[in-house]
Amino acid sequence: MPMEVPLWMAKVLQQRKLSQIQIPDWLSPENLTAILTEERQENMLTDKLPFYYFEIARSLQWAMDSKSTMIVLQDLANVRIDKIRSHFHALSQGDLEENEGELPEITITGICSIELNTVGPFLQRAFSDYGYLTKSQKQAAGEDEEVSNTQGSEGIKRPSSLG
Repeated sequence: MPMEVPLWMAKVLQQRKLSQIQIPDWLSPENLTAILTEERQENMLTDKLPFYYFEIARSLQWAMDSKSTMIVLQDLANVRIDKIRSHFHALSQGDLEENEGELPEITITGICSIELNTVGPFLQRAFSDYGYLTKSQKQAAGEDEEVSNTQGSEGIKRPSSLG
């Protein structure tokens, strides 16, 4: 009798020989190859995969009948990560320069856990560094204005702490 249960429970029941795990349809080599082809052709990420697709596949690796599934799955993850990196590279060249130091709001649909875990720490650090650099540039521009105002009235720049 087919029944949907959490993956961890299915694995425990399988180990005790009390059940058989049926591999999800999206995890077949044919479906993954079709999704990979779509990912290579389309500009946006597909939403045909579950959020934890890579983790689910790794958990069910022992139950899959072919290694080609894991190869296609790894190719799929790489294509998706490269696509995200290229989008953020384009963002850094365009939107960040136009917004004069303000970080734009970013909406990403179809992103999954493996991509977040791979690209997330890099992006977090990159945006943090970008914020620091633009803050430093604004402070430097503010100091330049202060110098020109001080020189116009007194001719000598005095540190603000000496008054």
